[in-house]
Amino acid sequence: MKITRIECLFGVLVVAHAASRARGFTNLCQRIGHSLAEVAESLLLQAISREHLAADRDRFAREARIDPLTGLENRAAWDEHVRAEEARRVRYARAVTVVSADLDNLKAVNDRYGHEAGDQLIRAAANLLRGQARGADRLARVGGDEFLILMPETDLHGAGRYLARIRAAIRRVQANEVSALQLSFGAATARGDESLASVIGRADAAMYIAKKRRVSKARVAR
Repeated sequence: MKITRIECLFGVLVVAHAASRARGFTNLCQRIGHSLAEVAESLLLQAISREHLAADRDRFAREARIDPLTGLENRAAWDEHVRAEEARRVRYARAVTVVSADLDNLKAVNDRYGHEAGDQLIRAAANLLRGQARGADRLARVGGDEFLILMPETDLHGAGRYLARIRAAIRRVQANEVSALQLSFGAATARGDESLASVIGRADAAMYIAKKRRVSKARVAR
């Protein structure tokens, strides 16, 4: 018995044949072995290429949902979560609360210290909001200085506890050397079969009222 060893890029193909057979048969075995090895290598390369393409596709899909500055999800991802939560609420009665958050002093920081300082402020706000959230909560940066948090299975009392943690953290954290982090908040819990679009609108309205009160107090202080 003679063993013919044919190596390809991904392995070794071994072809056995009887030593007593004619030389032509040996050459035929070698040609067959080489052909099989080439086919196997081609198939493996195609499989690896498909795996790489699938990995790239998944990576691009993830990146398309992420805000590059903060690492939070973006508006597109937020809209998907809202649609999914809306569909669940059609089937199951469940509490859901939306929190709206907005930086109060981003423009002032940008004007005085530049956009790098403003970006640092945005990242600090995102880290703070994310650090106090639960795993089930969905956080997104939906504008330059605007954030939304979707809180399933949470009523206003639960949202109040979240906001209390946030405010306590704000008092401990300073975004950079020149500007303290300042955020205004609003929260709204879905009423009955109220749409989440309406809930988000009420949360935004509450946030803007809080922002106006903060600005008014600041003007009085001056």
